[in-house]
Amino acid sequence: MEVNQAIEKAKKNNQIAFNFLLDKFWNDVYGFLIKRTENENDAEDITIQTFSRAFDKINSYNPSYNFKTWLITISKNLHIDFLRKIKIIFPKTKEEIPSIELVKLLMNLPHLKMLLLPSKI
Repeated sequence: MEVNQAIEKAKKNNQIAFNFLLDKFWNDVYGFLIKRTENENDAEDITIQTFSRAFDKINSYNPSYNFKTWLITISKNLHIDFLRKIKIIFPKTKEEIPSIELVKLLMNLPHLKMLLLPSKI
């Protein structure tokens, strides 16, 4: 299957096409994130989020752009979001930044949710 053909089939919710795209581009996205995060667990988590977001938004993909570039852009933005959440919780040096698992754990604590989520007035 060709990438453009897989994208068109994925837009029609074809699971085989989704799997093809995931298999074809996983290493590219994961490798990009390993370089950015320097952490295998964080890179894997953000890679999973990248493909989830991409498949949710596949109908907004503009074919005039390279699909790999689109995926890398999504992963970069998700990584930036991850870093922003960490900075809010732990404004420390890069060496002291916790893994994404710790951030997820902390985000589920009720008293932290109240501090991090905007209040509804």
